[in-house]
Amino acid sequence: AASMGAFLLCTGAKGKRYSMPNARIMIHQPLGGASGQAVDIEIQAKEIMYHKANLNRIMSDATGQPIETIEEDTDRDRYMSPLEAKNYGLIDHIVGGEEAVFKIVGNTKNFPKTRREYIAWGDEDNDGSRSERFLRPAEPYTQPVKTKE
Repeated sequence: AASMGAFLLCTGAKGKRYSMPNARIMIHQPLGGASGQAVDIEIQAKEIMYHKANLNRIMSDATGQPIETIEEDTDRDRYMSPLEAKNYGLIDHIVGGEEAVFKIVGNTKNFPKTRREYIAWGDEDNDGSRSERFLRPAEPYTQPVKTKE
């Protein structure tokens, strides 16, 4: 779920906000494409700032995050694994394995037997280290995610 999809996901009924284990959730500030005369651009800019403040307030209420955190995290695209999204308050449950397949396609005998690891994005940086943004995303079944304190 990305953009307004992530917003709709987090504002769903508490206890019923689900994600599959291999999903990614992305939040960001509203986007607008203002054009026209200067006065029209000013009107559109004020309108998008109104929506930004309103959406941030609603997301803060839905997630339990302080409004300042929401403002900071939505300043640019912020991608999260399902576990990060759960810790953040965007979702309530991560559905996985046979339970996930059953909920989506019904009872079947062809349940997946293994989970493939996430593929690390990108190669090593010039200094031989791995960029923080290219580390393997935390998978809900293997390791906890460090949250902001």
